[in-house]
Amino acid sequence: MKQSSPTRIAAIDNAKALGILFVVLGHIVSPSYYVSNLIFAFQVPLFFALSGYLLSSGKLKLGAGAFTRHTAARLLLPYVLFGLLLYVPWFLVFRHFGAGVGVPPLKPLAGILYGLGTDGWLQQSPPLWFLPALFIATLLTYAITKAEKRLQWPLAFIFANLGILASLSPVTFPFSSANAMLAVPFMLAGVQWRAKGLPLRPAGSRAIAALALGSIALLTIVAFNGEPDFNAMRFGTYGLALYLPAALLGIMLTVIISAMLPASKVAEAVSNGTLYILALHIPFFTVIKGIALKVLHIPTADWSTNPALILLISATAIALSLVVQFTVQRGRGLIEVRFPKLKLR
Repeated sequence: MKQSSPTRIAAIDNAKALGILFVVLGHIVSPSYYVSNLIFAFQVPLFFALSGYLLSSGKLKLGAGAFTRHTAARLLLPYVLFGLLLYVPWFLVFRHFGAGVGVPPLKPLAGILYGLGTDGWLQQSPPLWFLPALFIATLLTYAITKAEKRLQWPLAFIFANLGILASLSPVTFPFSSANAMLAVPFMLAGVQWRAKGLPLRPAGSRAIAALALGSIALLTIVAFNGEPDFNAMRFGTYGLALYLPAALLGIMLTVIISAMLPASKVAEAVSNGTLYILALHIPFFTVIKGIALKVLHIPTADWSTNPALILLISATAIALSLVVQFTVQRGRGLIEVRFPKLKLR
């Protein structure tokens, strides 16, 4: 398989780039649109599966303490930093219009400790809920990989069922714990897929057949199951009975398509920037809409239904997020050159 560099897998870069594009599109397309239901059918499980695939054997061999510290630095530190930094413009400006109206001023700040993407708890950037959920799911998956192989899948499904039960409880557990437990089988599938060295796409004409049949099956399921939302633990009209096969089909199709695409510097850049895009695209949506309304006097009523505007705004939000990432990384590099004893990476 062609790789963009000796340590990168082009198909995974492509899959991450497509996945974050689905996330961005899913947050601007009107919820009443069929394409919104299609995106929400698999976008979150896709990222959990890819995260599992990227859990290298070297990381899984770390001791529990070292693995937890590594995972916390990779996920919780940026979660807290983004949550705090994005709270400032939300508190000063964004809470006075749009979805921010009516949210108690201190609720999103407390939401950083609560770690939920619903009910305004992370109103400064609701997608941030994914990071604490991924942290918990990663630790659970790590623990499962330490068990005997014959016990790993039973344990994964036990956690998934605990997640479902937790979502039905009148008590809402912090750090999106219910979502994290339900995500464990997707992460374990990614871990085992890579560990067994399985190909990312069927060989030859079987890839085309898999794409055709899988697409028909996915589109049919989404048409019946309606609107799911993994974040809110809502799984559509027929619940997990249709959500799970739709999620698996969506993951399969995305990975196959990604494996068929060539390596791309654009995909690599977007793949590297998924964290920034995840955290910043909704604040940038708000900025873009504010400029359009208040400065340019352009009505925004049809933004969520006009395909050209949807793609333009999504591309702009992604590009701005990557500019922020580049600026932060450049500034960090300059600081490390000026103060070589500082280690900011």
